[in-house]
Amino acid sequence: ISLAIPLVARIEKGLGAVSVEVYRERGYLPETILNFLLLLGWSPGDDRELMRTGELIQAFSLEAISKSNAVFNLSKLEWFNAEYMQMLTAEELAPMAEEALQAAGCWDASWEGEGREWFLRALELLQPRLRTLQDLSGPARAYFRDDYPLDPAAVGKFWKDPLLANLLPVLAENLAQLPQFNEAEAEKVLRALAANKGVQAGLLINASRVALTGQAVAPSLFAVMELLGQEKTVARLRAARSQLPSQAG
Repeated sequence: ISLAIPLVARIEKGLGAVSVEVYRERGYLPETILNFLLLLGWSPGDDRELMRTGELIQAFSLEAISKSNAVFNLSKLEWFNAEYMQMLTAEELAPMAEEALQAAGCWDASWEGEGREWFLRALELLQPRLRTLQDLSGPARAYFRDDYPLDPAAVGKFWKDPLLANLLPVLAENLAQLPQFNEAEAEKVLRALAANKGVQAGLLINASRVALTGQAVAPSLFAVMELLGQEKTVARLRAARSQLPSQAG
């Protein structure tokens, strides 16, 4: 079954014809597009929707093609893609992720060599939250680049407590002193600091997440810390002090 055909579909009123290649450029997986397009005019005869290419080939028959007009649903395509992103192994996703990161200027050649294990761990951590490959250089940019934006809504919600101007630098220094830097030890340090200062751990967790990822929502903060590593985690928490709204002016 070839994907080298134009997809002519009315996505939203006034958009007109859109080719398959446009969706690939927008970060949709080739296998997602194949699965989705087939189901627009064909049914496997049961309730299955998400099917790997091997399953589609085995189940497909010309006799099961529908004669009725198909309706293109962009929201359904997005859901398909998000589900597919989770179905793939990190190894399967890696070549497509690499292509997307290269296109966005976020690729590091070391991830093809000595940094390959780290790159695969990053994909595994991020996969449950990815909707398209473009998310890797968008909401997930902070995992691959040090120049990442801070979401204004996240800053406004989680950086408004004036105590953070002192708490985040202390957290950074405490983490810097850890002889063994991992998820469990980082969590102990943060919770101990919160207890010592009489604040909720959530205050530090949410503020640190914004500092490290630029986002209000991300994988487990302590898993993110371990993935980024001690040096980068400490540096980003230290840098946050000068960016906190309470420090501006």
